Amino acid sequence: MLASEHKEMQLLFPLVDASGQLVGVITRGAIRDARKAEKIFDGTKLIEITSGMVEEANPDETLRAVVYRMAESGATRMPVVDRVTRRLLGMVSLEDLLKARARHLEEERRRAKKRANPGFPLFRFLPERRRAQWCGVLITTGKQ
Repeated sequence: MLASEHKEMQLLFPLVDASGQLVGVITRGAIRDARKAEKIFDGTKLIEITSGMVEEANPDETLRAVVYRMAESGATRMPVVDRVTRRLLGMVSLEDLLKARARHLEEERRRAKKRANPGFPLFRFLPERRRAQWCGVLITTGKQ
């Protein structure tokens, strides 16, 4: 069974040469088809059943750019490749990107909540008149 760290089955496998450079990718469907055609046992090489080059991500790209390319191409997984050496650094999935975006949104919410509700309300310790100035509100009381 071809499984990955993800809950679902891995559908895309990178193929690298001896130096670790990405040569292409193989889909689980291509492996299944080769097995049915008994090509696996007749000396067929993996390179012969690869899907060739696919969309790839680079480590210096933004998550947004990778998500947009996934949406345009319909890909849900991409190999991450160094631009200069072409070495495979890993694989990124749409699920990975969505989890990263959810973490980022949660951090933004926490920061916004902290700004709206400071932990140490200094203005409470100020005299009433200064408190009003601090809050930007003029409070008129009967006292002069």
